[in-house]
Amino acid sequence: LEAEQADSEPTGTDSIPAVPADAVFVIATPECTGSQVDLEPGEADEGFLGLLWECEIDASDPRVSGSERHADFRTLTDNSPDGLVWLVEDATITNEEGTWRGVALGADSGGPVQGEAHYVGEGAYEGLEYHYYLADLGRGEVETRGWISGDG
Repeated sequence: LEAEQADSEPTGTDSIPAVPADAVFVIATPECTGSQVDLEPGEADEGFLGLLWECEIDASDPRVSGSERHADFRTLTDNSPDGLVWLVEDATITNEEGTWRGVALGADSGGPVQGEAHYVGEGAYEGLEYHYYLADLGRGEVETRGWISGDG
């Protein structure tokens, strides 16, 4: 019976079905600053938030180390005591070799912020995708864990 259980337990990327078999796992620690930006007339009525996040990323894979920018935040829920869920429609990571462009989602219910992002590579990263999950570790520390996949 123990041999059967050992054979049926997932290992590696099998434990997360959404992760492609060719994935390279990445752990990163971004150092971020947030600022307020002016909105165009009517953008607040459309759910836009006047936020801009800029980060410097130190990642286990240099392809996704560099400068990350999240702009065009849009709320997906009413700003209520239960929390806020938002979409970032303009997310980029840039470094000397190329650019990653994508979108991100996040949620904050008054505790740790949680989120995820999905990027598509350009330049030297053409044909690659980068996906990560963000965890707010508290005390101003944030970590992302994800993977790079594709034929780049």
